[in-house]
Amino acid sequence: MSVISNLLGAIRSKRQAKFASVSEKYDSFIGQLAKGEQVNVDELADILDELDKSDADLEKDIANKQRRMAAAVELERLRKIAREIPTLEANMRQLDDELSAIIAAKKPAIAQAVERLAQAQLEVGRLGSIESELLEHGVPMHVAKRKEALHPKRKEFADKLREYESRVSTPQQHVRQLRNRIEVVDQRIARAKGGDVSDLKAERKSLLETLQQYQNQIDALNPVKAALDQERRTIEAEEQAIHKLLMQP
Repeated sequence: MSVISNLLGAIRSKRQAKFASVSEKYDSFIGQLAKGEQVNVDELADILDELDKSDADLEKDIANKQRRMAAAVELERLRKIAREIPTLEANMRQLDDELSAIIAAKKPAIAQAVERLAQAQLEVGRLGSIESELLEHGVPMHVAKRKEALHPKRKEFADKLREYESRVSTPQQHVRQLRNRIEVVDQRIARAKGGDVSDLKAERKSLLETLQQYQNQIDALNPVKAALDQERRTIEAEEQAIHKLLMQP
């Protein structure tokens, strides 16, 4: 009985050793195939038979090996990053210390700048009152006369401007409305897609003619507008000149 037991034990050990050897060889082939390398096809076929593996098993094992290889590469990359973290943290602490030192060194200058800004803003707040003093007190007679002479010019300009706007506003309103109506007609023509649009085209033509009539009314007032623009510029130039004189002692 002991002879048979010893024999069976020896057979199991030999089979296990052979399986381990074949398994290691198979794993070596799988690694080569996962890298795209060539292997001995006959030897691989024999190993597949010994391990009772199918073609599907081979494909699955190759895919798993490629996945493991990719995971190993990624693991090494992440471990390398992990090893860099202490250095990065030390750099951050150093930069933070340097920044704190810079801020501490600049605090007196910052405080002075804040105080100077507040003083400047306070001083600038008096601009209006000082300008009013120059505008209202002790104005030279020749400047006062120029300022007084400007009042009727402003009033006359305002009257002319109101008259112009009253004449031009109505045709301008009609032009805007007609343009909107023409846009609607154009959209209806586009939606017709080859259908009979003669009525729409006739309507569009009529709208364009009416629009042109109102546009002609606006254009006829262009010389009036140009004269008003020139008059405005003249008045503004005189106002600026007077203001410049008033700002002088």
